[in-house]
This record gives sequence, C-alpha cells and structure tokens, in this order.
Amino acid sequence: MTRRSATRLLLVVVAMVLALPSAPARAQSDSGPSQVFVGAYINDVKHVDVANNSYSIDVYLWMRWDNPDIDPSKTIQALNPADSWVSIEPFYDEPMRLRDGSLYNVIRYLGSFSGTLALHDYPFDRQVLTITLEDTDLSTADLVYVVDPLSNTLANPAIDIPGWVAEPAQLRVTDYVYPSNWGSTDVTGLEAYSRVVIELPVNRPVLSSAFKMFFPLGIVLLTGVLTFFLKPSMIESKVGTSITALLTLVALQFTVMGALPAVGYLTMIEVIYALSFLFVLYTLGTSISTAWSTRDPQSVEAVRFDRRTLVIGFAGYLVAITVTLIVYLN
Repeated sequence: MTRRSATRLLLVVVAMVLALPSAPARAQSDSGPSQVFVGAYINDVKHVDVANNSYSIDVYLWMRWDNPDIDPSKTIQALNPADSWVSIEPFYDEPMRLRDGSLYNVIRYLGSFSGTLALHDYPFDRQVLTITLEDTDLSTADLVYVVDPLSNTLANPAIDIPGWVAEPAQLRVTDYVYPSNWGSTDVTGLEAYSRVVIELPVNRPVLSSAFKMFFPLGIVLLTGVLTFFLKPSMIESKVGTSITALLTLVALQFTVMGALPAVGYLTMIEVIYALSFLFVLYTLGTSISTAWSTRDPQSVEAVRFDRRTLVIGFAGYLVAITVTLIVYLN
C-alpha cells in the first residue's frame, strides 16, 4: 500500500467515525439514576378554605445533588396549584456550589394549593394539607428524590391557622407511574416519575368546634322540649313553638352547609341535623295527637301522655345521636 492510499484510507475512517450519531447525554450515571436530596420548611399557612377545597401555604423546598448535567430546581413543578396561582421564587438563578462539591438551590412556593378534603366527620374533621411536586423532564430511570437526612424542623412552630391546630409536618418521596405513553412512539413502556409530597395535618379544636356547632342546635331542641311542658289544651302555642323550632333548624342547617363543598356522602353534621328535624317533627306530631286523642286536654291523663312521649322521644334522640358519633368518629 502506497503512502497516498494509506492516507486516503485514514481519511475515510475518520469521516465514518465523525458521521456516527452521537449518543444523547443522559442524567443517569452508570451507577443508576441521579439522587436529589430534598427538604422542606413550611413557613406559614394563611387560611384553609374548606368550601373550595383549597389552602394557602408559604413553603420552602431545598434541593442538593451532585450531577452537573441536571438542574432539578428548574424542572420541578407543583402538581396541585389552586386556580394556577402559585408564586415560585428560586433563591439562586443558577445552582450554588457547596464546599463538598454538591449543587444546591432553594425554591419558595407561595400561593393556593388544592386537595380533596375529607368531611365525613365534620365538624371534628382532620385534614392533611398536601403539596405534591414532580420533575417535568426526567423519569425515575434518570432522577430520584431522596428525603434529606440533614432535615430537621419541617414547619414553623409558631404557625397559627384560624380555626385549626397544626400537627407535625411530614415529608415523603414516592414514585408515580403514569398509565399512558402520552401518544409518543418513543415510549415503549409506562414510565414512573419521582414525587415529593409535603404534608401538614391539621385538626379542629374539639371544645370550641363543639360549642359553636351544637350550642345553637341545643337551644332550638330545648325549645322543642319545652312544648311538652305547656298544657295539652294550649295546642296553638305548642304547634307554633314546634314550627318555629323547625324553621330555625332549617336556617341553622343552611348556614352550616353553606360553608361546606358539595360532597357525594352524608357528613356527620348532616345526619345530626336530620335526627334533630325528626325530633322536632315528633314534638309537633305528639302535640297534635294529644289534642285529637284526648277528650279532655286538661286531664291528668293528657299531661301524663305528654310527659311519657317526651321521655320516649328524647331518649330515642339521644341514643341516635350517640350511635352517630360512635360510627363517624371511630
């Protein structure tokens, strides 16, 4: 082979190598997907809007990772914003390099988030205010979140939520598999994505909630009970009192249910109001029955009948309320 032929062959080989498609850069290393350590700090909770299944939270999320080919602080997103209003403020335009060589950034999320609130045992309900975050680009084959072992306090101990008591916050990481290939022919199987879930459990103060909810209801029921202490001959007064109590119950229930969203199940407070309606109707029916069944409404027999029906009806009402509380609160 002459020198010219060898040179020509070398040029052909170089051209073939340059023509080969280059492998795309991936975040995944040979040892597996890149790990991103995450931690969170809930600074404040403005309010909890039960009627709209939303809550306003001010939370900080910090991220620490080693792979310089990724920047999860720019690709992570909140999955449950309410009305698409969430302010996102990264502390640094570009990730900061820490002394140990890892990359670091902090993101502040401030706004309203949504979540389906469970109201079965309202007004003694316990809610979990949740913020769910996920990377928009990389699946678990390339990136996984890991709870930062250096995390300590997850929530501001001075958080004061009107009408609620905050419990210790929680931070967890989970994988979610989307049951779709999103119409892409490049996706051969279902992909999983790593998620960061920030949770803040809250509950209502038992004593104040019970007083606000049941004291007005108890006054109305007491009015219904007092009809049994009117003389059986005072049928107009007894019927008028029962009807007034019934209308007041309607107004109270309308006010209470106006603060709740539409749900597909019966809440505890709805069952309690339904039993209260039945009891007031019972007092009304008893008054009418006494007037029609007794020849002498002023007789001792009529008075005893009123007292006996009061004991039976009120005892049945208390038993039904007790069973309702046991069923819903256990």
